[in-house]
Amino acid sequence: MYQIGQKLTKQKSKLPKMALSIVILAVLIISGYFVINHRLKPSTYIKQSSGYSDTARYDYQVKEINFPIFSISVPTSWDSYTKKDDANLETEFAFKSTGSSNYQNLQLYIDKTPTKMAISRVLVVSSKVDSMSVEGTVSDKCSNPQSDEGNQNGVISKWQNVSYLCDTGNNFGTVVGITSGDSLNSVNLKSPSTGQNYKLYVKAMYSDMNPDYSQMINALKSIRVK
Repeated sequence: MYQIGQKLTKQKSKLPKMALSIVILAVLIISGYFVINHRLKPSTYIKQSSGYSDTARYDYQVKEINFPIFSISVPTSWDSYTKKDDANLETEFAFKSTGSSNYQNLQLYIDKTPTKMAISRVLVVSSKVDSMSVEGTVSDKCSNPQSDEGNQNGVISKWQNVSYLCDTGNNFGTVVGITSGDSLNSVNLKSPSTGQNYKLYVKAMYSDMNPDYSQMINALKSIRVK
């Protein structure tokens, strides 16, 4: 096509290229959304063989308490203190369990054994490096003792095929502790920041014979070594 003294060229439309660019941009935005959403979405791992999930779930208000070595989340109604007459004790919590009018106690020891290690019931746990997972439920009183004879530290018993020291002479109240496959009446934890290893002992004392253990178990699940 010509005008006077000039040849006109036909301009190509830019619409197809613009449309393609918009489609590509939309695909990138949608893909990015799904990737980010997947990474930010919290996940909970539940062991099929256990009655408890490995992460604590709460239907009550909790507070996080930070100690030099570890942190723990407990119900807001729990009070923490340390007995001056027990040098081995790291910290202790006083609380009331669900349905009880009596105060209970949860004692935590780090690298120092309790004056009396023996317990009347046990909860089997496993180390997850800086935290622990719960493997089942609290045992009956001194389940499956391996001997009729014991000493001041108790009698070796078994729960879920894991050994622990049990106090067969305790007929008053309930004393719950932990045990693991690699550490008797305790669990080995490791600091992710320094690499230092720690041994955690637990004693939860209830005045009731059949208490609700849920708050204590959730508190143990929440422990994180720094």
